[in-house]
Amino acid sequence: MSVANRSYYSYFYVVSSLFLKNEIEAQTRDDAISQFGLHLEKNGMINMEYRNFFSKLFDFKQKGVYGVI
Repeated sequence: MSVANRSYYSYFYVVSSLFLKNEIEAQTRDDAISQFGLHLEKNGMINMEYRNFFSKLFDFKQKGVYGVI
């Protein structure tokens, strides 16, 4: 399941760069998803589907690495 892990982190870095560009801070993964919706989605910069995809990738990563969701 290294594909899920790598996909999650590549998406995580894209989201992180958007946060840096827009001066948004997030301390945890849950905070990042919340901030994603609050700032990027509400401003029409990103579609809600991408926030949901980010969350699903995290679940796939957890299942692949740790065997749990």
